[in-house]
Amino acid sequence: MHDILVHLDANEPDAPVAAYALAFAARFGANATVTGAAVTELPAGYILEGGRVLVEDLQKRDRDRVSAALARFMEIARGRGVIAETVPLEGVVADLERSTAQLGRHFDISVIGQPKSGDGRMVLVESLLFESGRPVLIVPYAYRQNDKLDTILVAWNGSREGARAISGAMPLLAQAKTVQVISIVEPKKRDAVDLPGFNITRHLARKGVNAELKRITSDLDAGNTLLSHAADEGADLLVMGAYGQSRWREMLLGGATREILTSMTLPVLMAH
Repeated sequence: MHDILVHLDANEPDAPVAAYALAFAARFGANATVTGAAVTELPAGYILEGGRVLVEDLQKRDRDRVSAALARFMEIARGRGVIAETVPLEGVVADLERSTAQLGRHFDISVIGQPKSGDGRMVLVESLLFESGRPVLIVPYAYRQNDKLDTILVAWNGSREGARAISGAMPLLAQAKTVQVISIVEPKKRDAVDLPGFNITRHLARKGVNAELKRITSDLDAGNTLLSHAADEGADLLVMGAYGQSRWREMLLGGATREILTSMTLPVLMAH
């Protein structure tokens, strides 16, 4: 982790993601590039109410808000001894989705705050997951600051997405005191003799990771099972693949990714 990208919401410059990202960068001696977006949203009837002048005033207000948030991050970074720089973004929502994903391709990982209902960050999270080709570390919006990486849970179902998440998380797994590979088993299959997760646990052990396989039987859905186990174990981070099924299917019917993004209680590293 030499180079991380941090996404700030200019409306919440003091959200936990800023402090967590700086602690993360300090831990790895990484450069932190911070970005924020000034989104152009045209109010209804703007042509009749002042036209271009009104739009320019709104854009200036948003640019000033982003600049202030980035400047605050830089000030704190200097105090922490973290090398940092800023890359502000500006444009309409569709352009920002593309710009955010393209920017994310040039870093080891993107760090972003948990999406809130209706705030637009879900779009940015999904753009990073689907288009950047890099892992994404999401920090809960109600997170109590804890930058430890002692206990890490790895959700494993044998998927390509899960394998990519593990690959992206290797620098973190290598530093952890304990890594649990979590395999969730349906109650009706609890007597099965196979051990899903054995091979990936052995692979991690061969790479020097202190990994153990944990097989969980639960009547809960996968997302709630993982969050419940994370709370029981006092885990510091969850690593998992994202959107193993269609994101449209998850939007309509639910799924582990959506459940985690909605209800997360600890930082989660995801990859698609």
